Amino acid sequence: MSVTTSELNQILDNADQLTDGTSFIDTAEAIISSTSASSYYDADHLDKMRLWLAAHLACAKLPPKTGKKTGKSSESYQQVLGTGLNSTRYGQVFKMLDYKGYILRRSKPVTIKAMGYTA
Repeated sequence: MSVTTSELNQILDNADQLTDGTSFIDTAEAIISSTSASSYYDADHLDKMRLWLAAHLACAKLPPKTGKKTGKSSESYQQVLGTGLNSTRYGQVFKMLDYKGYILRRSKPVTIKAMGYTA
């Protein structure tokens, strides 16, 4: 894994709020490593995926600011774009990078049908 906090800060709109991105990078690595994606994507491509997924995870904790007012203080944050990976532009880029769908397939809900019932 060669993704660094410095690289993460280069793509984040809220880089000033992030001093250490290790937990986000480690979580992205754990998610990607738990799949068979390394069999289908080269190491450089997987690093790009880790970077964008880590950025998505960072935005869940530190939403990007879209405005700031100083007299009588006011801040506004990026509007949520959807759910799951669609909720940030970083997640949307991650989805495009997983063009073979090996990681995204892992996150889809499982439907179990047995004896006429669906769960």
